[in-house]
Amino acid sequence: MVEDITAVAVPVAVSTGLWAPANDFPPSPLEGDLFYEQDTDKLWVWDGAAWVQLVASGAWASFTPLLWQGGTVTKTVTYAKYTRVGRMITAIVNLAITGTGTGTTEVHVGLPITAATSDGCTVGAGAIYNASNFATYPGTAEIITSGTEVRLRDTAAPGISILGAAQFTDAFANGDGLTYAATYEAAS
Repeated sequence: MVEDITAVAVPVAVSTGLWAPANDFPPSPLEGDLFYEQDTDKLWVWDGAAWVQLVASGAWASFTPLLWQGGTVTKTVTYAKYTRVGRMITAIVNLAITGTGTGTTEVHVGLPITAATSDGCTVGAGAIYNASNFATYPGTAEIITSGTEVRLRDTAAPGISILGAAQFTDAFANGDGLTYAATYEAAS
């Protein structure tokens, strides 16, 4: 049996920024009411106690991720940006290595926002490029204990190999590279 479902329209108050200040929310909202700011492209919802931002359209922010391999490794950030929708974070990182690391040591790279989990959860993919042998080592990006960094688990031997400590075991050197993309839940 198929039921006829009628769509329900949700009224949205709109601020153009012309007739009201950007922070002039509608008075006496009900839980679930929406408010869209055209001048900032932000969508807000009333949660029963306060206005909470839902979406900042196209708002990508730059960040400088930590890079570690037995110590901090210097690098040039060629691209490192993230966006946030509620507690969902999406980050894209591309680093050009300019310093050196320590061989046979796990590689860790920073996240823009602390993750809600810190248990080795897989959140994306990445790769390390080794300029000395022109090889690329792909891996899955997993959150590590701190919740502020990811490491790359080798896709060829996922149960045992963390890039830096296995498969790619060289020390980072000038000309190497690292890239990752991840989507995960923020701690807050």
